[in-house]
Amino acid sequence: MRQLFELRPWYKLVPDQSVIAAGQADGEDHIQAARAEDGSFLIAYLPTGKPITVARDKLSGEKVRARWYDPRKGTWSLIGEFDNSGNRKFEAPSTGGKDDWVLVLEDARKFSLELAR
Repeated sequence: MRQLFELRPWYKLVPDQSVIAAGQADGEDHIQAARAEDGSFLIAYLPTGKPITVARDKLSGEKVRARWYDPRKGTWSLIGEFDNSGNRKFEAPSTGGKDDWVLVLEDARKFSLELAR
C-alpha cells in the first residue's frame, strides 16, 4: 500500500463518499473513497471487489485515466482513459472475501502513464 500512496500527493486526499454514484454497501462490502482537494485524483478501496459506479464530475481534466491496484500483490493494471463526463461503472478483476482492490482515477494530464505499471 505504501507504493500506492507514495506515487501521488496523498496529503491532498479528503474523504468523499459522494464520488460513489452506485455500488455502496454496508458491512464487509463497504467501499471507502477519497479524492484530492484539487480533483486531480480519487481513490476507492473495494474490500471485496464488488462493482462500483463513480461520479467522474468530481475529477478535474478532460480525460480520466483509470487503474486497478492489487494491494495483495502490489501490482497495477491499466483500465484505460475516458472522457471525464457522467458516471462510469468499474468491475474489479476478481471478487470475493479476500479479493480487495483499489480503484484509482486520475486527471490524465497531471499524472504520467509510467507512474505506476
